[in-house]
Formats: sequence, structure tokens, C-alpha cells
Amino acid sequence: DSVNLRVYVFDNPGSQTVTASEAHCVDLSHRYITIRDLNLEYGSVGVFGNSTALSGVVVQGNTVQYNGFIGVELGNFATNSTLVNSVIVDSNLIQYNGNHGIEIFNYISAVVSNNTVIGNGVISGGDGIELWGVDITHAPTGVLVTRNTITLQNGNPADPDFEGMGAQADQYCTNVTFSYNTIYSNQGSGITSNVSDHVNIYYNLIYGNGTAHVQNFSSGIWIAWSTNANVYHNTVYSMYREGVNIWGSTGVNVKNSILMNRGLYEI
Repeated sequence: DSVNLRVYVFDNPGSQTVTASEAHCVDLSHRYITIRDLNLEYGSVGVFGNSTALSGVVVQGNTVQYNGFIGVELGNFATNSTLVNSVIVDSNLIQYNGNHGIEIFNYISAVVSNNTVIGNGVISGGDGIELWGVDITHAPTGVLVTRNTITLQNGNPADPDFEGMGAQADQYCTNVTFSYNTIYSNQGSGITSNVSDHVNIYYNLIYGNGTAHVQNFSSGIWIAWSTNANVYHNTVYSMYREGVNIWGSTGVNVKNSILMNRGLYEI
């Protein structure tokens, strides 16, 4: 109902378009809700949820685009110590949003899979898929990021934290796996682990990243101030700088990967 700004429970939501000029297109605060087959555009955030009660939420098959801030943003209250789990973000087209394409934050476990993530960060710079926590006990854990295609993310030239990365486990994440993703032609690095523990980066195809030529944001895989990362069976080529950049980190294992045609070093 575009006049009264309502979506009714008896409607067939398939292929409906939800447009919001200032607020979020969809704002979630309950468990086991499915958002499917919608066009969500021109709001602040396409799908937003910041609640202790998001377990079982599914966001699937939507087109989320042209929102001023983030495409899909799901997380837990900063002070909640009960894990939000069984969250699924799958098979969405998420493109040309102002900041991150997908953001998963605080104490939450999720599967982010089969999404096509294109050209986000058009206003303030951002990553294709961003995971982060407020502190070591309130951060994403057990998140699987798999079989996504991520390209053309934009950084912010005015911000020293440039971003523009394909996917990032940022700030206190634990036991996160990035696998079987195709990540290419982003302005920042392909996959980043920053201040995180036990991040696994397996079987990804990563090429042509660092297109903005910004130092420290131009690697295929960047492991920064992290512990116990595993980098196995990836194909990484044609970076502006390093294929794999390990910086201030310990316990990092790099095995059985193909690294070639980098601008500076392979590792």
C-alpha cells in the first residue's frame, strides 16, 4: 500500500517493490521471519535488524539497491551475551548502496551465501560483505560466507580507513570461513581479516582487486593484526600490490594456493 506505507499480511509479497525515502525498507525485531522476492530500494537500509530476537531470520531472493546506507544489516544488541543464530542471507542481488552491501555485526552466527554483490560504497565507501563486533565477547562467530560473487566495491578517498574491500572479518570476529567466493575488481583488497581469530579463507577465486591503487588496500588477501588464520587452496592473481599480505599477525598458515601476476609480492 504505497499511500499508507504498509505491507499487509494477506498480500502476496512476490516481486513487490518497497521504496522508503528516509527510514529502512524492512525493519526486523522478531525471530523466524522470511523476507523473500522483494525489491527494496531508496531507503536508509534495505533490510535492517538490530535485536536479540533475530534467530531464524531468512533474507532470500531479494533485489536490494540504491539505499543510502547499507543493503542488508543484521546484528545483535551490543551488550547481549545470548547468540543470535540460524540467520541466512542467500541468493540476493545487492547493489549500489551507499555503504556496505551486507553487514553482520555483534554476537551473531549466520550463513551468507550465493549473493551477487555489486558496486556498493557509492556514498561513503564500504565493503561488499562486512562482519564486525563491538568487543571480543560481542562479535560474529561461526559465520560462513560462501559462493558469493563480489565486485566493484568502492572505497572513500577522504577516509584513512579506505575500505572498498570484497569481504572482511573486522574487529573481534572468531571462527569465520570465507569459501568458494569469486571476488574481483574491487577498489580495496579482496578478503581481509582484521583483529580477528581463526578466520579460514578456502577455495576462493580472487583477482584484479586494489583498483583504486591505495596502499594497504590493494592485496588479494590481507591478514592484519589477526591470529590463527588459515589460507588454503585459493587462486589469487593480478593484484595491484600483494597476493597475500600478512601484517602484525601470528599463527597464519598459507598452503596450496595459486598466486601470480601480483604488482609487488606474492606473499
